[in-house]
Amino acid sequence: DHKIVQWMRDAISNANGDSPLHKKFTDEERKELLKGVAEAVLFEDLLARKYQTKKRFGLDGGEAFIVGMSALLEESSLLGVEEAISVMAHRGRLNSLLNLYGKPLKVLLKEFKGVRAEELAPYTIQSDVKYHLGSRTTRTFGKSPKPVTVELVANPSHLEAANPVVQGKVKASQVFRKDELGKKVLPIEVHGDAAFAGQGVTFETMAISEIGQYHTGGTIHIVVNNQIGFTTDPLSSRSTDHCTDLGRLYGCPIFHVNGDCPEDVVRVFRTAAIYRATFNRSVVIDLVCYRRNGHNESDVPSLTQPLLYSKIATHPDILTLYGKRLIEANVLTNEEYNTLKKAIRDPLNKAFDEVNESVVDYGAYLQECVQENWKGMALSNGSPILGATAVTEDALAPVIKALDTLPDGFAPHPTIGKIIKRRSETLAAGAGLEWGTAEALAFGTLLQEGYHVHVSGQDAERATFSQRHSVLHDQNNGTLHVPLSHISAHQSPYTIINSPLSEYGAVGFETGYALHDPKILAMWEAQFGDFANGAQIMFDQFLSAGETKWNAMYAPIISLPHGYDGQGPEHSSARLERFLQLCSEPVDVPAYSEAERHHKANMEVTTPSTPAQYFHLLRRHVLRNFRKPLINLFSKGYLREVSGCNNTSTIAELCGETKFQAVIGDTEVQPSAARKVVFCGGQVYHKLYAARTKAGAKDVALVRIEQLSPFPVAELQALLAQYEGQELVWCQEEPQNMGAYWFVDERFDALTKGKRGLRYVGRPASAS
Repeated sequence: DHKIVQWMRDAISNANGDSPLHKKFTDEERKELLKGVAEAVLFEDLLARKYQTKKRFGLDGGEAFIVGMSALLEESSLLGVEEAISVMAHRGRLNSLLNLYGKPLKVLLKEFKGVRAEELAPYTIQSDVKYHLGSRTTRTFGKSPKPVTVELVANPSHLEAANPVVQGKVKASQVFRKDELGKKVLPIEVHGDAAFAGQGVTFETMAISEIGQYHTGGTIHIVVNNQIGFTTDPLSSRSTDHCTDLGRLYGCPIFHVNGDCPEDVVRVFRTAAIYRATFNRSVVIDLVCYRRNGHNESDVPSLTQPLLYSKIATHPDILTLYGKRLIEANVLTNEEYNTLKKAIRDPLNKAFDEVNESVVDYGAYLQECVQENWKGMALSNGSPILGATAVTEDALAPVIKALDTLPDGFAPHPTIGKIIKRRSETLAAGAGLEWGTAEALAFGTLLQEGYHVHVSGQDAERATFSQRHSVLHDQNNGTLHVPLSHISAHQSPYTIINSPLSEYGAVGFETGYALHDPKILAMWEAQFGDFANGAQIMFDQFLSAGETKWNAMYAPIISLPHGYDGQGPEHSSARLERFLQLCSEPVDVPAYSEAERHHKANMEVTTPSTPAQYFHLLRRHVLRNFRKPLINLFSKGYLREVSGCNNTSTIAELCGETKFQAVIGDTEVQPSAARKVVFCGGQVYHKLYAARTKAGAKDVALVRIEQLSPFPVAELQALLAQYEGQELVWCQEEPQNMGAYWFVDERFDALTKGKRGLRYVGRPASAS
């Protein structure tokens, strides 16, 4: 891009005489800069003196990051940014939380002292280590009069894992603010040198954030370059000259700056903010610094880098270096320098003493951290309320009309024309509704009720198995038509995106998107269920554990094709057993009310067998005053009507008093006539039903457990009371060491107090 090249040349050569890279600082500005450096350095000094044996992952050696970020945020606010959402790993996180993101000093010090479970009240969460936690506040920076909301999202130990989460959260905020160019909401990613070069999710996230409807208007990437990764030297951690060379792949300008020169750091950070605002493109800063201590403060880095750390041991910190420089330049006296340090150090020491002597209301701080648009939701301290998921035929009417209507002259593919005709016929008849139709009706009614629907996946627009066709293509001119975007003038936005061939990054993006506002239904759909294992870190660290660690609802829908249809071991299984292992509900859970059990659960896992069940699941996800991640496994083979199977639904099953049924009993075989009861879930039910019909068996009852987590204890207690003497069987397609058998078996044992065994019928244990 010639404009970018010329802009960069002018900035470097100072052709216009006002380049931020050549800014001259006044004495007052230098004093203010020294103060910022002192605040960063002396905070680390406090922690080093008071908590010598505790991990803090200090910023020692890279403290210029704080003044650089302050300058970046000041400049960005002047350029129109209203919200900046950031991600960073643990190094320097505590310093950033205090000096950038508004976390109170006493709260931070309280975390070193220790937070007891009762001090988390009113919340019933476990919390996390202090250098994983996030914070959010609204404040001004520097001389800018414009306040900016700044947020540092929570991050697990997995480096770079929260990058796509930030991108999703930023994009959702931009959509809600109608910020099409990304001028108002800024994503900032802070990386370590080894992680930026080594973690694949960094590449995935950069790819996603630069594409079409994922684009967030450019990201400012800051690499805090310690020139070492734990104990690994750069020669062993990358094959390129610079740790930031990934940025070259995406055409990012890369600024390398000396972390011991705070004035240059400020110049570069301001330039990056201006570049991003000017071109809506990403930019990379390589903050070349060092790590004074080991990977953590108890580590001994000289064991593996003796020469490097012998130099670091005698190297003055940035406060000493910059203070000396300003004293020599007669900007301030030695007395003024010492007075400045005392003015910063004394309040730090006082706060430490007060934390040891008094009580910090940690629960109140947690309440303040809840994002404004989530304050009405029932976190772990609230009372759960479930809304009705059934609709009226009047509510369905405008959605049906939109699905049936094409623009004048629009020429769909002949196959699409047949699909639309078939769908119109079933909707008119009120029967024979297939999977894609039920989904469209659920999405459409939610859009009418003010919920923004955001769906992505590698073939989401059409769907891998051609059941959705949410985006239609004119066969003559290539124009697109999205029926669900044309329901009414007052509907909420409907967004559906074909994602890059990414799981980790794409799931992370939807997780962040859902995190922005409870009025969002965000769903990621895999091509095949087994592809989800590429995003396992997201499931382990965010979806299953995010709420209990960080008091926030990480709640996208994960839609996974699942079923043994002869497509090989990989494309058959979504690995149901792995998701069930992540569910925290105890085996002997009591028969809670429906609302209570869902509120207590950490994650929902479902295997709906009919379109109506899927319809109610989608609507239930958001029509309540709390959010939970939903892992929904669906059949590839029963998306369309299959002869001899009851795998379609009626309009009546979406209306009236209907709702999702966690357990569906057998209406064709009465309990008194049953010899055995076969419990199952998912598509195997349809196969068993067809086999039973063909055999003419009248003494085998088929019971569907459509929801595995939270486990439907009350429904099963009532059902088992009807089958007191019959044999109980669990049937599944998966091998015995996979699927839900182990999960259901131990819960049935608890339900029946060990008096009624659950016989297994299915494939034997297998490695694949």
